[in-house]
Amino acid sequence: MKKLNLLDQSPNFKINDTGTIIPFNAFENNQPFSVTANDAAPVFRIKNEMGFLKSVNATVAVGGYIFQLNTKDLVGLVPGTYQVELAVTDSQTNEELIFPDTGFCSFNITDSAMTVTGTQIPTMSLDSFKNELQQYVENQAASKLQTIESDFQTYVNNLQDSTIKQAQQASKDAQTAITTVNEASSKAGQASSDSQSAIKTASDAVTTANSARLLMVFPQQQITRFS
Repeated sequence: MKKLNLLDQSPNFKINDTGTIIPFNAFENNQPFSVTANDAAPVFRIKNEMGFLKSVNATVAVGGYIFQLNTKDLVGLVPGTYQVELAVTDSQTNEELIFPDTGFCSFNITDSAMTVTGTQIPTMSLDSFKNELQQYVENQAASKLQTIESDFQTYVNNLQDSTIKQAQQASKDAQTAITTVNEASSKAGQASSDSQSAIKTASDAVTTANSARLLMVFPQQQITRFS
């Protein structure tokens, strides 16, 4: 039967305490157990309710009968309750003894002042509280007003840019329309000129046709006249 006992009846220490020694002793078949030169370094195995966490080498004292756990080797563990067992391996036979046979020994890590989280709330008078609250409200209002002014200025700038672009497009469209009207007027003038030329050509053709017809009707008179 193997047992492991805590020699400290209050195995509690604060987180990040690196200067505390927790002593244990072990028994095998109701006889005090000690390590010899043939034994490998004894090891503490640490666990919690979630499972195994780490192994820590034990130091021995009092002729190998006391096994010491140094809290400096437990840095990194958070506050809580932990279970521990002791494992000793015979370096010649490679046999391992685990103390105790059943269960574990327990120790507790507690909070320290350095683990307190949050911001300390200072004591203040009612007037100070009112002044700080008023200042907070004013700051928030000023921030909101600045945001509104910035958004409005952005809106105005965008509106101006849009209006200018629309005016420029309207001017461009008007210029295009004027050009189109001028081209149409020019084409109309050309068409009128072409029409006048056509009328004159037609009149000349009529005159020529009449002259030819007279020659056909009075050919002798034309001959006598010109002889």
